[in-house]
Amino acid sequence: VSIQPVTSEIADAIGHARAEGALIAEVVDNGPAKSGGLRRGDVILQFDGQRIETVRDLTRTVADTDPGTRARVLIYRRGEEQEITIRTGRFPT
Repeated sequence: VSIQPVTSEIADAIGHARAEGALIAEVVDNGPAKSGGLRRGDVILQFDGQRIETVRDLTRTVADTDPGTRARVLIYRRGEEQEITIRTGRFPT
């Protein structure tokens, strides 16, 4: 995925109370995020139990996760929080 910070302006626009998390700007075809059900516009709030306040939090947490791990992801989508499970992949070299 391509991600970007959730600014206060973005949080207001999507109806989220806090400027935190990582906004998904793009989902790569055939990647683990897409097959796991993540969509453009979702805001990742937690990754496998770790709170995600900034984009850096997400990149570090995912980098510390072994490929093939089933991870619970708490997202904000269309005014609601929901949890989905994805299987992490290996970053292509």
